[in-house]
Amino acid sequence: GHDEIDRRVSRAYAMFVEPGVHTFAAAGDAELLARGLIGLGWDMVAVADGTVAGSGYDVIALDDDGRILLDHQHIDPS
Repeated sequence: GHDEIDRRVSRAYAMFVEPGVHTFAAAGDAELLARGLIGLGWDMVAVADGTVAGSGYDVIALDDDGRILLDHQHIDPS
C-alpha cells in the first residue's frame, strides 16, 4: 500500500541519493501498458562520473483517480 511505497522510497533515498553518491533517472519514456498500468525503466547513476550503477523497471498499477495502487519493481541483476 501507500505506506510501504513511502517507506521504500524513503529508504532508497537515504541509502543512495542523500549521501550524494547516486541519483536516479528515467531510462526512456514511461509507457502505458494497459488501462491503469504503466511501465517505467530507470537507471541509478553515479553523480561523480555519470556511469550507470544499476537499473530496473517498475510496473505501476493506478486506481481510477490516478493514484498508485501497486508498484512492482524489477531490478536488473547484472
